[in-house]
Amino acid sequence: MFSTDLYQRQQASTPVTLNSLIAVTLLHTKSDVLSIADLIKLTSTMYHYVKIKKQATTYMQVTPQQTLCEKHVEGLGYRLTDKGKKTSTIHLH
Repeated sequence: MFSTDLYQRQQASTPVTLNSLIAVTLLHTKSDVLSIADLIKLTSTMYHYVKIKKQATTYMQVTPQQTLCEKHVEGLGYRLTDKGKKTSTIHLH
């Protein structure tokens, strides 16, 4: 019971962020390159799931957008090609 209460408190006080959605997606990608379009598609699916879960906390108000996703990707230390274009790709290795 104590561990359940602690888990629920931690979950409520730790919001899901765009940065965390992007990091999870990049860490689970098996290929060396991921298109920004695919990243947005995957993170948008997770975003919509988090928004409908009453137990999940997030301050995100809109689905992931390319410009902001690219900034987060670079902030995580990954290299982009064709930044700002529809053909933008992330190099994972």
